[in-house]
Amino acid sequence: MPWQPSAAEAFASLFRLPPEKALAYLAGRKKITPTYNWQDLWHDEHGRQFTVSRLTRLDILKSLQEGITASVNGDLSRRDWLKATKDYLQSEGWWGKKEMVDPATGETVSTTFNASRLKLIFDTNTRQAYAAGRWQGIEEAKATHPYIRYITKRDERVRDAHAAWDGLALPVDDPFWDTHTPPCGFRCRCRITTMTQEAYEAKKAEGSIKTVAPPGRETDFINKRTGEVSRVPEGVNPAFAYNPGKAAMRDANQAQFVGSKVAAAPAALGAVFAEQEKDAVRKLDAAFTQWVDSVRKGGVTRNATAMLGAMTPKELAAYVLETGVTPESAAILFEDRLIVGKKAARHLAAGNALTDAELKSIPALLRSADKQAYLQLENGNVIYLLPSGDKSMKLAVQVDFVVKGGKLKVNMVRSAFKIDPSKVTDAPKLYRRLG
Repeated sequence: MPWQPSAAEAFASLFRLPPEKALAYLAGRKKITPTYNWQDLWHDEHGRQFTVSRLTRLDILKSLQEGITASVNGDLSRRDWLKATKDYLQSEGWWGKKEMVDPATGETVSTTFNASRLKLIFDTNTRQAYAAGRWQGIEEAKATHPYIRYITKRDERVRDAHAAWDGLALPVDDPFWDTHTPPCGFRCRCRITTMTQEAYEAKKAEGSIKTVAPPGRETDFINKRTGEVSRVPEGVNPAFAYNPGKAAMRDANQAQFVGSKVAAAPAALGAVFAEQEKDAVRKLDAAFTQWVDSVRKGGVTRNATAMLGAMTPKELAAYVLETGVTPESAAILFEDRLIVGKKAARHLAAGNALTDAELKSIPALLRSADKQAYLQLENGNVIYLLPSGDKSMKLAVQVDFVVKGGKLKVNMVRSAFKIDPSKVTDAPKLYRRLG
């Protein structure tokens, strides 16, 4: 059989979208959430959490998410994902009809996993990922391409409501796109494309586009799980009546805002602020993942840094108690040279370099109870040991590092590699536990 592109690859080609932006969206969905009804997660929450309704085992959910991410990355075709997932679900006893008790209602509910369901899961998740990534590109190109045009497949399978939007061209900032960004329902094949001002004027003059949205009605939709009532445009499935790209960008902007506040605030305030704003700080994970990928591909300037998170109030207090020095900031940053520089090359040659997967796990591990923090007595660095199989990732953080080109002092990771943790834990003359 001749090679056929996967659904993810087809959408990437269709939109001329580098998969990195779609991958960033998927990477942002860190939380794996069991649900018993499709209304349990609503709109923006889908951009932060991954779920399959009534698939209640976290390990299986995680496996499905990892497979979908691999497919968007080009490592796994749609056909291979479907086959591998079917085999996996069968081996775990989740193929066919399953019954379970919904904890919210106490009722017995059922779900069925078959070939059709798997195709729907795959296509919905990959298309939402590309829609989110596509929107980021639209925002970046808004100055030169200020209009968006809605396009359908123009065949007999197109929904009547969607057909009414075919050829509609509106400004990028028009509120229409808050609820009408494809996909607008399950198995929706519609797409959008951007237009320059010149192209818009030319198409308008020849009458080949619509410049005013057709009158549409909204209906009340009641989320039976929460009782919340929302207004949904007719023709848009209630589960799709939001813009996944804007949701992802709101998260990124909030994370950037929190990160800048933590970095600029006095250390004690920054540490407390980061602790109180855990949900926002958690959104830095996706930004860091995207940054690591960009560094690998030469997409950032030299001497670039990215924020990992912050010292906790407990770690900060212990550091001050041990050293008598109060850091100026609680923020912890990471340098690009630890990924592609000479130091990274030395660790690679020595066989103790961190993999990209390990690098991307650092922000979450710094917030976890699994980490260990030490003071390096020789130089006042903070040493973090993060679990990684039978070894640990060792991060040496220089306190009050002066960021090049500015006066801001932060806490910079100066080395990152794998070691036997006993080299730190069993060396009390060199290291002292913080907290």
